[in-house]
Amino acid sequence: MLYFTWEPDLKIGIEVIDAQHLHIIDSINELNQAFANCSEAEVGRMLDRLVEYIHAHFAFEECLLERVRYPYLEAHRQIHRAFAIRVHDYRRSFHRGDTSAGKKLLADLTIWLTNHIKHEDEVYTEIVLPYLQNDADSDDWLATTLTRLFGDT
Repeated sequence: MLYFTWEPDLKIGIEVIDAQHLHIIDSINELNQAFANCSEAEVGRMLDRLVEYIHAHFAFEECLLERVRYPYLEAHRQIHRAFAIRVHDYRRSFHRGDTSAGKKLLADLTIWLTNHIKHEDEVYTEIVLPYLQNDADSDDWLATTLTRLFGDT
């Protein structure tokens, strides 16, 4: 059984962002399953990968919003920073021996991600979608930025 299910109302209509959100949800489910089936060391590695992916996702989203001159970029960035601090605190606590911190991260991330998508990410779609559809350079920028932040995936 899945811990966090991708629901249609989580889709914002920006394919690259939706794919990243889905990847985060898949990673949350994998990490949850790992708590039952894997060693603490493997859970720690999976937790680290999830946190790094979240960081890359935030960076990508902020680069995209900067590129389209999103007027609320700084507020969006502050929301990301505040949550990134919480995520890093959970990870640090887990690696210091508090195994419950990983499960707390899963619960917090599930709630936070759902709310963030529905309340902050959906707001910028009206600015980002026209850019991605109409700007001749958007495909090159998108490919370059994805490779820079996520590697060759």
